[in-house]
Parts: sequence; structure tokens; C-alpha cells
Amino acid sequence: MTDESSASASASALETATATTSAPTKAPVPSTTTPASTWALPVGIEDDIEQALVKTTIGALAGGVVGLMLFKGGKGTRAASIATGIGAGLGSTWERVKFRYTEQQEQQQ
Repeated sequence: MTDESSASASASALETATATTSAPTKAPVPSTTTPASTWALPVGIEDDIEQALVKTTIGALAGGVVGLMLFKGGKGTRAASIATGIGAGLGSTWERVKFRYTEQQEQQQ
């Protein structure tokens, strides 16, 4: 037997074996659908997050500038002024968001 005839015989045997052993596959069917979630984010939360990021960044920059201008020595005074600016930005955001949600709850009642 030559190499070509043995290769073609092996190929035809492989095709026959593959054709007889392969069964049609079916796509999996989901057994149940997932229930809808009852939890939702409050209305306008994206605006609140954006407002917090902007005010915190502005507070950090303002605190950094004040720290560079007033506190020439080291030992954490510049970092403390930056932290104060961040706290002022977050506190301002908290106050406005809390006030807005309180008004929304009063309007719903």
C-alpha cells in the first residue's frame, strides 16, 4: 500500500466515523427567566455623584493652593489644608443632596 492510498483510506474512515458519531446539537433552553428586581436607584443619583466629584476636586485644588501659599513648612500642614478642602466639598454636596431628598419626600406625602 502506498502512502497516498493509506492517507485517503484514513481520511475516508475518519469522515465516516465523524458522520456517524456526531449528533445534532441543540441550544440550551433556559429553564426559568430571572425575576425583575424591585430595587432601584433614587432618581437623579447620577447628578449627585457628579456634583460630589466636582465639588471634592475643587475643594482639593483650593486647599492645595491655600496650603502652598500659607504653609511653607512641612509636617502635614499642606495635606491638612487639602483634606479640609475635600471635606468642605463633600459636606456641601451632602447638605444639598439631603435637602433635595427631604423636599422630594415631603412632596410625595
